[in-house]
Amino acid sequence: MKALPNFRRGLQYVWPQKRLLVLMVTAAVGVSIFYAASISSVLPLLQVMFNQNQTLPDWIYQRSVEGRLDVTVQPQRMLPVADGSPASDANGILLQNMTRDGVLDEAGAARWDTIIAVNGRTGSSSQLKRAIMELPNGRPATFLVVSGGGGEPRQITAVPDNASWYRPLALRVAGLLPQGHDSDSQFRTLKYVMTGLFIVVLLGGICKYVHEYLAGIIIQRAMIKMRGDIFGHMIALPMPWYSKQQAGDTMSRFARDTSVLEFGYKILFEKMLAEPLKAAGVFGLSLAIDWRLMVLVAVVLPAAGGIIYALGMKVKRAQRRSLRAWGYVLDLLDERIAGIKILKSSCAEGRERLQFFRRIRQLFVQQLKITRADAATSPLLETLGAGAVCGFVLFGGWLVFRNEMEAPAFFTSAACLVAMLAPIRRVASVNNRIQGAEAAAARLFEVLDMPVEKQ
Repeated sequence: MKALPNFRRGLQYVWPQKRLLVLMVTAAVGVSIFYAASISSVLPLLQVMFNQNQTLPDWIYQRSVEGRLDVTVQPQRMLPVADGSPASDANGILLQNMTRDGVLDEAGAARWDTIIAVNGRTGSSSQLKRAIMELPNGRPATFLVVSGGGGEPRQITAVPDNASWYRPLALRVAGLLPQGHDSDSQFRTLKYVMTGLFIVVLLGGICKYVHEYLAGIIIQRAMIKMRGDIFGHMIALPMPWYSKQQAGDTMSRFARDTSVLEFGYKILFEKMLAEPLKAAGVFGLSLAIDWRLMVLVAVVLPAAGGIIYALGMKVKRAQRRSLRAWGYVLDLLDERIAGIKILKSSCAEGRERLQFFRRIRQLFVQQLKITRADAATSPLLETLGAGAVCGFVLFGGWLVFRNEMEAPAFFTSAACLVAMLAPIRRVASVNNRIQGAEAAAARLFEVLDMPVEKQ
């Protein structure tokens, strides 16, 4: 807002409505939260649809185990246990990959080891994972592991990383979901996921309605006050000002400029507030899934910001000249309609038609510059976004092929990237509108800053 002094100055008509502003911002935050939540539903949906060997509760427990022990766990694998008899991974937790200097790596575990007991508790894979998820923070735990080649189990001791703050909620949700591997249980889980998605989208829609409705109230109240102040100031200006000022330009400032400024404030409170919050919410979600894929976004964002700023400046200059050209057109209309009898008696229709064409030609040139900047914004950002998506897919595919990332997590991250680029693209066009509103605000405050006639 530093480059928008007049636009920012106009917010003095907004700030007194503090209670409505707080409610509006709260609703915008709600829009961001539910937007990110709707995108996050892609991950459990993919798990249910395409991972038939693992239930959703198993996946929830697995994510906690991987975070607390700095490992990657393979959901299903046939391995020998201590007595040499074959058993599935249902009787243990197979460690597929290990983070160097991680919790279990420092404790002496190795890749392809299988955890068969936690603090003396045995059971199925899901039971062991839940036991690890429930381990208290900051306390050592004892693990009984079997090496990948079989042999006698050995005991190791390690202090797991602190559990996430949402552990109680995750445990409660996992406990409510179907635990079976059969198709009926999986379909019931799918129904729960889709019901949750519908509720999230519904709540997000309610927040969006409240946000935009309150924004409309705030803006209309502000514009009523501003228009009243402009009119009161105009009629208090000294007569010499009216003798120099064109009537059409005065009308344009009062009607056209205030409308442009009103639209700018509407864009500010409805889009510039909500869209960056939505992008930030999805960015935080993508970091939680896998921060490595978001490195590309960090590279693209500065370039996108430079494009948005440069095109916004072009719009601002063109809008200022466009508003001035509108004033000239209205002034010509006012003069010619008032003197229509003289114009017709002197047969000057052709000359006046040519003069009017010249005025609207000036307006056309400035409007064309605004249109050109608007038209260039979306393709430039889409090209930049396409480059980011290509790099994202290549890097994510490399991680998936190396078994360093699960396919559902990759596709969810891709959904996050798309969901993040959409608000950024909308903000680009919004910036053009706000820069145009700055030009309108500058013309309005030119009038409000003029000294009035002393009574």
